[in-house]
Amino acid sequence: MDEYDVPLQSAYLGGYYDDMVTFLKNVFSSALKTNTSLEKGVLTGCLRISKESIFTGLNNFKVHSILDAPSETAFGFTQAEVQQLLDDYELSSHIAEVREWYDGYLFGTADIYNPWSTLMYIDRARHQETPDAISFWANTSSNDIIYKYIQEADSALYQEFEQLMHGHSVEKTIKPELTYRDMDDISNIYSFLLLTGYLKATKQTRRNTYLLVIPNREVYEIYNDSFMEYFTNLKHAKKSEFIAALVEEDVVTAERILSFILRKGISYYDNKESFYHGFLYGLFDGYQVESNRESGDDRLDLIIYPEIFKDKAIVIECKHSDSEDQLVSDSKEGAEQLGNAYANHAGAGAAGGLGFAFLSFLNADLVPGIDLILRTVHLEQAIADSDIVVTGEGRLDHQTAMGKAPVGVARLAKKYGARTIAFAGSVTPGATACNAAGIDAFFPIVRGITTLEDAMKPENAKENLRASAEQVFRLLII
Repeated sequence: MDEYDVPLQSAYLGGYYDDMVTFLKNVFSSALKTNTSLEKGVLTGCLRISKESIFTGLNNFKVHSILDAPSETAFGFTQAEVQQLLDDYELSSHIAEVREWYDGYLFGTADIYNPWSTLMYIDRARHQETPDAISFWANTSSNDIIYKYIQEADSALYQEFEQLMHGHSVEKTIKPELTYRDMDDISNIYSFLLLTGYLKATKQTRRNTYLLVIPNREVYEIYNDSFMEYFTNLKHAKKSEFIAALVEEDVVTAERILSFILRKGISYYDNKESFYHGFLYGLFDGYQVESNRESGDDRLDLIIYPEIFKDKAIVIECKHSDSEDQLVSDSKEGAEQLGNAYANHAGAGAAGGLGFAFLSFLNADLVPGIDLILRTVHLEQAIADSDIVVTGEGRLDHQTAMGKAPVGVARLAKKYGARTIAFAGSVTPGATACNAAGIDAFFPIVRGITTLEDAMKPENAKENLRASAEQVFRLLII
């Protein structure tokens, strides 16, 4: 009876484990205990026959695991057998590739090749002049166990996975007798990975303790594909939240989300700027992104354009630090490379930051648009005889003081000794810079807790502005 425990694994992952145990208990008892036509039964599976209740009433088992010597050559091809197979099919020149991909299992003391994958490779090589080695085993088995443990891994486990992906070993105590109920305990992960073929024991260091490594390239690709699948799903789930934090300039939240994704994404990839560049480019999939645009004598890494022209664009420069001590200095260098000297330049905040982009990346000269507009509408003539000038903006913030329309109006009013009052849908703490820029006083018009959708309705905005303006001017006539 081959793979006796596969139904149990499927049942465990599918949530009907107890029902499957009851079913198999009856099947095995009938087939192996009360069957008068049976002299001997042979069962194979990933988990050794142990305390699981499906074997209640059965006895006299003789168990051989992958750590035992008596059956070490019974479940795979030895080096000599693989060499003979390749010789028979005149494929001896492929031995190095077959060894890299399908060798590496250690049963007892014997070095064993994956028999299925070896045969599939030879079959392919018979019909292709230059066959590509692939993970044949991955296409015939469920790798849900790997994906499950990746999802549940903590930071320490991720570091150990990173060691394994780099070709290093980890030393772990193995529990040879496990049931699928034990999969819920994350501490049993290495026992399951060893017993199911995803790791191999290279050396026993003490009782039930071994050095474990990934056995070959085929299994490495299973880890890699599982990590990438999880990583892709994770990025998709967190992408919108990360973009929103960047647009809102919520640095703390953006850093938390990015750190979480990177920790879960594991860092066995190339630890260079190029990896993070590619990672971020993939993270913004679905957005209008341009990569490696020229920026004066330097290059910026990414520009994420807004869906609406007037919204904010996001500019990203990637830097790789050799140590934690260099993080701050490298970040400052990246900011300077992006043209950070223009951050406080008059007009830099215009059109959602496009003024900054034109200054930094196109070496542009900015001409205040408000001056052009004021001349076109002849506002100066209207202000010349005014005592109070009223202006406004959707949101008043520190960028307003960098030359936006309300400040242009206030500057013109000051020329004729008039006072300027500004009304805005919302006001940020940074809006106090507008006072120094010429606006004498500013007021938000929203008068209670509301949603953005309700505040933007024309009838509500009109009433809010009327009511706020009335109260301000009542104060002025006292």
